[in-house]
Amino acid sequence: MEEEQFSWKKTSHGLSKSNKSYPTLEAYHVSYDTKVHQADKLMETGMKEECKVVGDPRFSKCELALKNWPSEVYDIEWDLIMVDAPTGYFDGAPGRMSAIYTAGLLGRNREERGD
Repeated sequence: MEEEQFSWKKTSHGLSKSNKSYPTLEAYHVSYDTKVHQADKLMETGMKEECKVVGDPRFSKCELALKNWPSEVYDIEWDLIMVDAPTGYFDGAPGRMSAIYTAGLLGRNREERGD
């Protein structure tokens, strides 16, 4: 079992216990398909014009946008988005830039309110 899978099993066990105490808590598992050693290239990718457009990640032309989450993740106007990242201190570790980028898009997609 990979370290990330083991970590998710431990976390999801704790999450199921948390859901009993906080039934409105929503959490989604994200697979990280980038690696830490790609960080410089991904930073350059994030500077491309298609990555500067704020919109629905499902239709983004930016390769950092994650498009395989459940539709409700994209449709909800979130009050808080927390990206809990994997261990990332060695080159082969999962990267988290796509999750951070996508969370940023979701946060910016809120409709403006007058309050």
